[in-house]
Amino acid sequence: MHYDNKKIAQIAKIAFLYYKKNKNQEEISKLMSIARPTISKLISEAKDLSLVDFKIKYPWRDKELEKQITNKFNINEAIVIECLNNSEEEVITEIGIAAANYFSNIIDKVKNVGISWGQSLSSMIEQLNTKNSSVVNIIQMIGATGYENKNYDGPLLAQYLSKKLNSQCLMIHAPLVVGNKEIAKSLMNDNTIKNILKKISNLDIAFVGIGCVELKNNSLYKTGYISEEELNKIKNEGAIGDICAHYYDINGKELDIDINNRIIGAKLSDLKKIKNVVGVASGLVKSKAVYSALIGKYLNTIIIDSELAKSLLNL
Repeated sequence: MHYDNKKIAQIAKIAFLYYKKNKNQEEISKLMSIARPTISKLISEAKDLSLVDFKIKYPWRDKELEKQITNKFNINEAIVIECLNNSEEEVITEIGIAAANYFSNIIDKVKNVGISWGQSLSSMIEQLNTKNSSVVNIIQMIGATGYENKNYDGPLLAQYLSKKLNSQCLMIHAPLVVGNKEIAKSLMNDNTIKNILKKISNLDIAFVGIGCVELKNNSLYKTGYISEEELNKIKNEGAIGDICAHYYDINGKELDIDINNRIIGAKLSDLKKIKNVVGVASGLVKSKAVYSALIGKYLNTIIIDSELAKSLLNL
């Protein structure tokens, strides 16, 4: 329905009285000399005309836990969403919404964005509104798993995010894990791959997932790169968690083990050169991995659920 400016101004005033001044429909009817049923109709039309913007603070953030996490680990920012005993899938969705909200608030301040892999990052991108932004490059931080049918694989996430933001996508055209360290060294010295890896150190922001060494949650095991026996060997070598498929120990120190020497992508030392590394994770199973990543100083910002936050404070 087409309205002239005077009519739209009238509807805007009714919406203002209703939403901002907390007047009920009967009060507005008397003030505006308009029948109450018409007031109800016009309040609804105010939303249709985009005269009313709602900002819903969901998922709800626990400010006290955020303060405690920030102080304990001396990081830039912690975003902790209140967990309502939801399913794992629902928590990942809520974490994704929180990460998308965070990214949206700073998106016009960044030009080069890195992305690793993981379900939480996939959820973040899914929740992100498509828009033109100042982002120039989306950079894939790790090689491909070969399971590109999975929506959390590195190349798919980089491409998905670049399409959402109308940005260029710079991809690492190589597998995530290769047969031995000599092959890895050769590929990392390839000019195309080397040039992309160099750009990682100059990222304005990087979003990374945080992996653990529990069998059912380990990404390399789930994608078939390593066997249960190999994962047990990695655990016995002191691994507690990984970022960009590089494993570190309980003290956050990168391990000099075979698997780390066979990975194509950003190293843990590269993360420390990035202006803002945002770790996105959920679930108590990630407690030790996230804790060690924080004390290893790989993360500047963390986006987690409240149960995980409480666990970190008790470690």
